Amino acid sequence: MKKILLIVFSISIAFVGFAQAPQLIELPKDFKLHVDPSDRIPVSGAEIGHVVHQPGYFIATQRDSRTNVGFTTYDLQTNNSICRRIVNLGNGKVITTYTGSDDFSLGAPDRGTGYNSYDPVTMNWENGTNLSTTPNRLESDRVGWPNAMVTSGNREVVVTHFAGALVDGLNIAYRNDAGNVDSPWYNIQYIQDPSATWPRAANSGDTIYVISSHFQAPFNGVDGGIAFFRSFDGGINWTGPDTIEGMNGQNFAQVGGDSYAIDAKGSKVQFVCGTFQIFLFTSLDAGETWSHQILLPVDPPLYSGDAGEVLNTNGDSIVVGDESYSLLTDDNGVTHVWYGRNVVIDEDPAAGWNYFPANVGIMYWNSNMSEPELIPSTQLAAAQQSVCGPLFAANDNLQSYFNNLVSMPSAGLDASGNIYLVYSAYKSPRVDANFNLVSGADVDGIVFRNTYVIKSMDGGSSWIGPYNISQDTTQEAVYGSIARMVDDSIHVVFQADANSGTAVQDGLQGNSSFSGNEIVYATVAVTDIVNPPDITCPTISGAFNINSFQGCPIDFGGLRAFDNPDGDISDLIQFIGIDSSVLGFQQGSAFVIDGAGNSSDTIVINVTIVADVDAPTITLAGPASVDMLINTAWNDPGFTIEDNACLDSTSVSDDINNLVAGMYTVTYYARDNAGLVTVVNRTVNVISADNTDPVITLNGNSTVTIEACDNSYVDAGATAFDNIDFDITDSLSVSNNIDVFTPGTYMVTYTVSDNAGNTAMLSRTVIVEDNTAPSLSLLGSPTILHYKDDPYTDAGATASDCVDGSLDGAITTNIGVNNPDVSTRATYNLTYDVSDAAGNAAGTLTRTVIVNTEPAADWTYYFDGADASGRTLVFQDQSLYNPTAWQWDFGDGATSSDDNPTHTYPNTDDRTICLTSTNPWGSSSPTCKTITNVGIADIEFTNSVNVFPNPTDGLVNIEINEFSGNEGQITIYDAGGKNIISQTTANFSSRVTIDLSNNAAGVYVVKIDANGKTAVKYVTLEN
Repeated sequence: MKKILLIVFSISIAFVGFAQAPQLIELPKDFKLHVDPSDRIPVSGAEIGHVVHQPGYFIATQRDSRTNVGFTTYDLQTNNSICRRIVNLGNGKVITTYTGSDDFSLGAPDRGTGYNSYDPVTMNWENGTNLSTTPNRLESDRVGWPNAMVTSGNREVVVTHFAGALVDGLNIAYRNDAGNVDSPWYNIQYIQDPSATWPRAANSGDTIYVISSHFQAPFNGVDGGIAFFRSFDGGINWTGPDTIEGMNGQNFAQVGGDSYAIDAKGSKVQFVCGTFQIFLFTSLDAGETWSHQILLPVDPPLYSGDAGEVLNTNGDSIVVGDESYSLLTDDNGVTHVWYGRNVVIDEDPAAGWNYFPANVGIMYWNSNMSEPELIPSTQLAAAQQSVCGPLFAANDNLQSYFNNLVSMPSAGLDASGNIYLVYSAYKSPRVDANFNLVSGADVDGIVFRNTYVIKSMDGGSSWIGPYNISQDTTQEAVYGSIARMVDDSIHVVFQADANSGTAVQDGLQGNSSFSGNEIVYATVAVTDIVNPPDITCPTISGAFNINSFQGCPIDFGGLRAFDNPDGDISDLIQFIGIDSSVLGFQQGSAFVIDGAGNSSDTIVINVTIVADVDAPTITLAGPASVDMLINTAWNDPGFTIEDNACLDSTSVSDDINNLVAGMYTVTYYARDNAGLVTVVNRTVNVISADNTDPVITLNGNSTVTIEACDNSYVDAGATAFDNIDFDITDSLSVSNNIDVFTPGTYMVTYTVSDNAGNTAMLSRTVIVEDNTAPSLSLLGSPTILHYKDDPYTDAGATASDCVDGSLDGAITTNIGVNNPDVSTRATYNLTYDVSDAAGNAAGTLTRTVIVNTEPAADWTYYFDGADASGRTLVFQDQSLYNPTAWQWDFGDGATSSDDNPTHTYPNTDDRTICLTSTNPWGSSSPTCKTITNVGIADIEFTNSVNVFPNPTDGLVNIEINEFSGNEGQITIYDAGGKNIISQTTANFSSRVTIDLSNNAAGVYVVKIDANGKTAVKYVTLEN
């Protein structure tokens, strides 16, 4: 799956950067970087490590409103949008989560949910503070990307995805009393969608909604498409993966990892997603049905930046998103959406596009607005200090993360309806009076990002702030997640360390190593979020080298001035020291003062005054020779006069006598400031009667082919000119019978008459063709777990075509008597195909039906030695039908969930051991067996067995002294527990020889069963 993300770029414009003293530079708003769509793939967590760096971590001292509640060396918390990783229960309890590991590597086999909760009664954090290790993960296997929530029943639920684990899919960890350290954690492995990755979750009461992309896999025809999961009972039972109406190949070329956000209020659940074009999906019935709208359209809609694609923007840049979203539904039902601003342009069909890294901020939309708007206070600004510092340092890496320099929004809401938005933003460096870097960068001179908050007390119409939550010039502070419920304070968790960027995304940064990262819990009183004093300097950017013509006003339109919070103040720029009457090179200056009286730096402007050598141009409207009726007034068809420099004078004169038929002349005159003159004449023929038909000219081609059902087609139109009435385009009548839903050939006919009754007619041929494949969607889940021998009824599929309508009856499938064969345990692939009347095929969809049943539990054991602590038995699962979970009861109060556990009994009592096996189809009945005098007879039997030679190069001899002449069973297992040899021996009176030479070198277990006793020996096979 391709991911559209930013590339690594180190700014080094005419400077050499050193870690000790980085150079500082200005980066103009029109500075561009190129992005290739294949540069990076989002991190799923399934990667394996390649280098383990030496540990080293930074732990900040505890502050009044800032507490270290976690630690991790795995420093990626998201590829794009922020998970809801913190919950404010409203009673003083706070729950925090993060992706944690202590392994100092990309592989991070111990990766899982780092967790901490605060109890206001004991005033303690469950796992302590100022941590230097990650607490034990909540899950039993390797997971990531925790989404935390608490149901109305006070159940605490954390949804993650498996990555590089023994199973794939989603994991649901829960405990039944939120924040209670004595309440045990449980885990549900929901593996019906094995490629489900990067989940986002929200809950309303006991109903939990989850959306998930897919790692390197399509879903419903979309690369990385989003699937939908639900639980109506607080996370115990689940449905999904379900398809979502509109999440299909007609609307999406791909969906990137973490490129979406979700929120829920009652039965209203919504999510926002998109790479360039941004969609909002809405369900008003808890996910049963869906509608969608486009918040930000692009042309073409499926643009992905691949080779052969361009953005149709007429040469202009456009504002899109950076794939980092936040979504919130307030108590009045208004939907609010935020995302990082991304300004892009692509006119080259080669792969990739350009974007403007300095033109950033947070974009905002709500359901009362027609289009998204920039929140001005989130734009980049030079640091507030006594001198006007630059925005950037020379060694800055503008792409240390997958997002832009201002991004990672996360929204919360208080009981009064006030909205709070936490986000991450590049924090401009602090400099001294000589513009030397003082603070705000890591050891490599790469400037930090901080975490900020703004608030709106009027439903998003205006914003207050920003307030810097992290308040640290020695650390990077990113991945800020705000608790959805805000009380007197906002509650935020973010990640902080002394290095910019991440080691997991080292390809972006190029210099990061795995080290310790704080997970910080911070609170900010809502009354502390105020507008900062405006001491921020405005900045001027753009074209500082200007050419202008002598004697003409100088065009400084290429210079732009921006200010925080005033925005664009380009019209206030003041210019000094330029004389346009003097030829040659001149140096002047420009500065701007904002509304608070802050002045920008004075910018040097280089102006070259050149002589104008090009005369003006005069362009006539209509032909150079026209007619005029006798005894009527002259009405000029029109003209335009242009000059590359500036005009001095223009005039129009004529010698027309409208009472006398004949030929006359109209003269058009233009003179520019350089004295260059242009004269153009038009001939006017005064006639007694108009007998000439008008002339119709089509705009565009005379034959046009369009795609069926394309409602966007608008005819290009035509113009009409008459020899007497001149431009009569407004008098055109149009006949258009195009039916875009019915393929065929149509005519668009234009007709016009002049004032004398002369008529003209012209037609355009429009061909409607159907080349669009129909839509084909599965009904029900794409993966079905079906019980053996139960009748199977397929949910089917649905198909529609914009021309043919419903094609449900035309769907072909391979479903038959034995597909699936419910009497046989196997995996069956059911295929669905459909084509429309024009022969366009939708492409094959597949449903996987896995026929199986709950396990039939069975087990065996063998003795594995004894010492002072007791006698040890190794239990081996022999259950049928692919169990995935086990529950052992060892008969002495001890239990295990391993498949082949080892247990030590301290005495020799009789024990009844029971095994319950579970797979996705259900759980078996317990299978119980009683072992008499645990281990005593087995010890004696083992002592009577002799296995030699040991080690061996192939042949193994087995002798039993105690049971001469008895029948027995010899079984040999490899180190992984696989049965490689099993044979029955009728008489142990003679030596039994077994050949292991065809097996790999290693340690093998020799198990002998005879007379109800078991002996176990080990033998080493050498090459």
